Amino acid sequence: MNREIKGYMTAEQIKEGNYYLSGMCDDTISCWIATRINGSSASMACDGNISVPLLKELDKKIMPLVKKAKRNRHQEGLDRVATTPQPKEQKFAIGARVRIADDLGQFMSHFTKGVNATVEYTYKHAYGHGSSKSYSLNIDGKGSSAWYKEHQLTLIPQE
Repeated sequence: MNREIKGYMTAEQIKEGNYYLSGMCDDTISCWIATRINGSSASMACDGNISVPLLKELDKKIMPLVKKAKRNRHQEGLDRVATTPQPKEQKFAIGARVRIADDLGQFMSHFTKGVNATVEYTYKHAYGHGSSKSYSLNIDGKGSSAWYKEHQLTLIPQE
């Protein structure tokens, strides 16, 4: 059926086109989800009426949104800490041993206090903005916890 379409389509042509298009869209979108999102093989997941131009448009317009939605902000922060120098204004260096104050104030009374910890990073170091005075710590025997304020920490001198 090689008909050249010029100008506007008739109501019958639109109806016929929509009929074929709906099946092709379903098959193409199913193929795109199976291969791009679920990692299936195209030869196993894509049968039926597949539109290559539609696949390319989904890759161009939808895939960036999928990648953004799948982001792991915490892991991105840890990656940034591993690959960039700490902020100059950061008082306690990564790996420094600190003592957490016995009194953290009313709003942090539920936090672990009065124990030793190791500095992991600051908020600014991990996320590229915000405070270099808010720290994530690896608390001895407890694991990671954030965000302790700089004034709540005291450097433990190295022996």
